[in-house]
Amino acid sequence: MRPERRLCHAAGAEVVSCGRSGGCVMWPERRLCHVAGAEVVSCSRSGRLCHAAGAAHSTVLRTDYSGLRTPLSRHPHSPKHALKSVFIRGSPSLPFRPLPLSPINPLRFCLSSRLITMRRMSEPPSKLLEKTVVIVGVGLIGGSLAAALRSRKLVQTIIGVGRDSARLELARQSGLIDKTSTDLATAAAQADVIVFCTPVDRVAQGVHEAAKYARPGTLLTDVGSVKQPICDALKDIPSFVGSHPIAGSHRQGFEAADANLFEGRTCVVTPIPSAATSQVNRVERLWQGIGMRTVQMSPDDHDQALAMTSHLPHLVASALAATLTEANQPLTGSGFRDTTRIAAGDPDLWTSILLQNAQHVIRGIEAVQHQLEAYKKSLASQNGQQIKRLLSEGKQRLQSNE
Repeated sequence: MRPERRLCHAAGAEVVSCGRSGGCVMWPERRLCHVAGAEVVSCSRSGRLCHAAGAAHSTVLRTDYSGLRTPLSRHPHSPKHALKSVFIRGSPSLPFRPLPLSPINPLRFCLSSRLITMRRMSEPPSKLLEKTVVIVGVGLIGGSLAAALRSRKLVQTIIGVGRDSARLELARQSGLIDKTSTDLATAAAQADVIVFCTPVDRVAQGVHEAAKYARPGTLLTDVGSVKQPICDALKDIPSFVGSHPIAGSHRQGFEAADANLFEGRTCVVTPIPSAATSQVNRVERLWQGIGMRTVQMSPDDHDQALAMTSHLPHLVASALAATLTEANQPLTGSGFRDTTRIAAGDPDLWTSILLQNAQHVIRGIEAVQHQLEAYKKSLASQNGQQIKRLLSEGKQRLQSNE
């Protein structure tokens, strides 16, 4: 559960609290959160989607709420109005089918009067995925990965590797990892899987070093948000499979580790041509085991997409935050804070990301400049119709992504 999300807590089929205020059963948008036979874990900020446990993408087409097929948000919230089933369609080609709610099939979702896209996550593995996992770089992502693997009992031993032995020992004392090491070679010799959670400009060097000492069959992967330079540098190491779990926070350090950070998120897997299929499958099982969906992309396609959806937004947020004068600081509201929140990320980490993906980020900057120039011309000519069109276009693009 992450404090920046609106959380819904449930007992049985009765929601006892919803939202940051901690005591409501309805959000200002009047979207109700309900649950049947399972605990609601988290809702997205928009309030339109809560994560489900179990399955593929599907769309709610109609509902059965105590026998009444009407939008659930019209019914009074009460345990006596039990949610019996939802009728879903996995794709446009599939017919309606009821999906009963039970402890075996625990759906978690938020309701509104419109259609709701839902997803069910894969069932947690019933046995260990790997015996020993080495995590190089026990910060926010590395620590969260350790927490997720441990809470789901997917591995037997987690070894944390880093340069600061004191920090590693604190992480061990916190229960995130079992063993520590400042010597990558020693840890690599014990590993079944090695995950590099270091800045992107240090991944390739680390993988080359670990591969010298790793046992045959050891899987090497990373979490870097830039893939092409890494995959190019490691094309001669078939045991390496690139991956990028798209999850994170502006917070830093293992102290901010969250076992549910990856739940319901997407992990992009970018295998190099020489990668063995068995190793690619192991990487996907690892991320799916902690609640992620996996998708395969080429390294360059990944970098083009992430330049626009992650790297450019961070750069723009930072640029906007830099325009804030001391005199204006008391006048900032939630809009400014929400827009610039991600600018609080680690400058060293983001410098390496932006430099590694410079070509695609520059194209993104040019696209934003084009949009800003259109706004500038419209304002200069007092063209209200054009300004409204630009604002509407942005709103529609945002809504289509919800």
